[in-house]
Amino acid sequence: MDDLTESQRRTKERDHRRNSQFTAKGRERSSIETPFGREAIKQSLKPLADFISQQLNTAPSNLADVIGRLNPYELAAITLVRIWDGILWGFEGNDWRSKRSLYQSVGQYLKDRLEFAEINIVKAIGKQIKRGRPRAEDFLREEWRTGEYVSAGWWLVERAVESRLFEWRGNSLVIPPDREAEFKRLRQAILWSQPYMLPHLKPPSNWTGWRKHYDDRLSTTFITGWRNDQRPDIEERLKGSFPHAEAVNHRKRVAPHVNPAMLPIVEEFAVECMGHNGWKRQNDERTVDGDLEDARWLGDRTFWLDYRCDSRGRMYAVQRFSYDREDHVRSLIEFNQGVHCGPYGIQWLEFNAANLYGNVDKESWGKRGRWTTEHRHLIREIVKDPIGTFDKWRKADKPLQFVRSCFELVEAWDNPDFETRLPVGIDATASGLQHLALLGRDRETMAKVNLTLVHDGALDIYGAFAEHIEQMLRADSHSWATWWLDRLKELGSKKRKLFKGRWGHLLMHPRITAGISKSERRVRIWNGKGW
Repeated sequence: MDDLTESQRRTKERDHRRNSQFTAKGRERSSIETPFGREAIKQSLKPLADFISQQLNTAPSNLADVIGRLNPYELAAITLVRIWDGILWGFEGNDWRSKRSLYQSVGQYLKDRLEFAEINIVKAIGKQIKRGRPRAEDFLREEWRTGEYVSAGWWLVERAVESRLFEWRGNSLVIPPDREAEFKRLRQAILWSQPYMLPHLKPPSNWTGWRKHYDDRLSTTFITGWRNDQRPDIEERLKGSFPHAEAVNHRKRVAPHVNPAMLPIVEEFAVECMGHNGWKRQNDERTVDGDLEDARWLGDRTFWLDYRCDSRGRMYAVQRFSYDREDHVRSLIEFNQGVHCGPYGIQWLEFNAANLYGNVDKESWGKRGRWTTEHRHLIREIVKDPIGTFDKWRKADKPLQFVRSCFELVEAWDNPDFETRLPVGIDATASGLQHLALLGRDRETMAKVNLTLVHDGALDIYGAFAEHIEQMLRADSHSWATWWLDRLKELGSKKRKLFKGRWGHLLMHPRITAGISKSERRVRIWNGKGW
């Protein structure tokens, strides 16, 4: 893509932000403010307006002349905007209250539009009295009661349902099955024509300043959630050698790829694996559909992700379709370049399968390896028929990644020359201490936080701290020691959680954190003073 001028780049960024649910100031955006929402409303506007014009004589007597002040196209737009707000951003809850909330929202929007239409209240009331409908003034007062909002909204929403443009699924409105494909194609066309938040198709440039601009993507800052007092120091460091930025630049050079074999499996089972019902399930369906659209847009092309940091220094992908995401997205992503497995690589693929299934992910390496050996038949059965064996793998801790690992493992078992592209993730244990042990070359601490294979099992550093503190308290005669022993006794086996949470950081690192506020600690990571 040709280089854009600064004005063109700003225009593209503004257009993308109009596609998101919230504005820069946190206001929830209406569906009609987004490109997809406008196109969706445009396609439904004429059919609903025609239907409403035929149904005006069925409106309640005290509402008919009021809504008659607006033409059918205005009434259709009022109804469609609020319905599409719910479809795009999610309806509130999944019970009768969600229906009432939608009715009330449409009624309030109608009231706003009536005010803009500058209704002649006196004339309208007079006309209604002559016709023997004295209740019309209820809808012409400056303030409506909640029930009147609901009544007006109910009539308009139900006309949209009767027109077969939408249908109720439980207590939420959805697009009928015969029209879903049409709107998916519309959303896909808009997304692919303006790929602002999609992965890159060429390596992104390195971080050399506070804000980075792209030819075809949104600009972004090196830190998300930053404060004004952080920016000058980081800008200064980015001018020279900044190891943290160099690490981020190095990570973005790794090129992922979409595994095509997992696409139909994710499409079939991802929502089911999430295990939600009602409105949460509907949100899951939208999430999975969007991720599958991203994956299909990428196809068999290599892609790249850009990364930035939060205020703690942790790296996160700028793009949504990344390995930072949930199980179904991770199962789709693999490395673009493979490496030869060999016996050692196969061993780690076996450990990975056991970890993803979840039964033995906290056990010794030997137990994890034995689990995979004992379940070889299951793994091969899943690879042979992943759809038909759903009930056998759905209870895995990370089911879709487990299926992906089965494919990789069977190929490695059957082909001595196999090159794997599968990312193998190993959970960290006490990651803060692990980093400190590596930075300090402290082998003793490395062994205690599972950075070596000295122990055939996963050591629990938090449990060890809890036991050590308990021994110290028993040897102390102070009254507070007795008080703490009583609290630890109440916690029982859960006492180790004290050393994992907010206060555990202070207990485990007293010399580092004493007297330093949370906001101060955020600054110190950037100026080299540590936590």
